[in-house]
Amino acid sequence: MRILPGTRWFDTPPHSSSDPVVRHLIAQRDIEWSNSMIEAANKHLKYHFLYHHHIANHAALVTYVAEAVDQYNHRPHHVLQGLSPFEVLDGKRFDAEAHCHRIELAKQHRLTENKKESCCRYSF
Repeated sequence: MRILPGTRWFDTPPHSSSDPVVRHLIAQRDIEWSNSMIEAANKHLKYHFLYHHHIANHAALVTYVAEAVDQYNHRPHHVLQGLSPFEVLDGKRFDAEAHCHRIELAKQHRLTENKKESCCRYSF
């Protein structure tokens, strides 16, 4: 483990005890050089793509990782308010009014489709 100059992982209490006091440090706030964001992306890649797919060899892994990264970059993300990473990089901004309008249209479409079905005696 590499400790950067000026970084302290624990403090010794002033009452002459040698037991360290552990400080809670938060990545990206208390530690500028943290790689927690890329680690989160790697975890997502592993758990949502790689662990659910049989990969026969290194060439297949290279191909599949490229496809998985492309899918990841083009799908909507909650943290980006439903935009994809590529949309954000292209400068697209979240439009709350348009989003609410799309939700309302989807709701109306769903209700219309449900009324067409006669699978039950309930009315929608």
